[in-house]
Amino acid sequence: MMPPGKGVDWTSPPLFNFRATRLRLVDALGQPDGVDLDSNGLGPFDAWVVRARCGMEIVVWQFHLRPDGTGMVVDEHDMANIEIHANNRDFEHICFHLPLAIEQLSKWVPDPLNEAPRAWRLVRQDDHGLRYVIATFTSRCEADAALATFEAHSHKQMYSVESR
Repeated sequence: MMPPGKGVDWTSPPLFNFRATRLRLVDALGQPDGVDLDSNGLGPFDAWVVRARCGMEIVVWQFHLRPDGTGMVVDEHDMANIEIHANNRDFEHICFHLPLAIEQLSKWVPDPLNEAPRAWRLVRQDDHGLRYVIATFTSRCEADAALATFEAHSHKQMYSVESR
């Protein structure tokens, strides 16, 4: 069970998994929100909850059993299986909010993730009024983050986020 105030009121199947060390998770996410939780058959796990202002909620599970099944993860440098659950199935949006570099991921089959349409675009308008699409995104929060990065530069161009 998640601690009070840290739980989520939704369930999802695991969306994808990857391997990482506990040290890497703690560096990126801080201490877990739940420790030694019951996975109902896959062994104990620790969990982190990541919440974004856009409403995205991600739960990161780190299993205590080693990926090769030879015993328990005993050291913060041991590799562990990491499982991702979220209230949204847009893979790019999930990765945008996870402060982890995800390498060698395995998507679950049947694949519950979706390739969301790139419904948001970042547009630049130059001094002559010409407009250019700089990038497209699957979520408004990604587009807004890119906009903030461009506006932090002291250029004269104007930037805006638009829906497609």
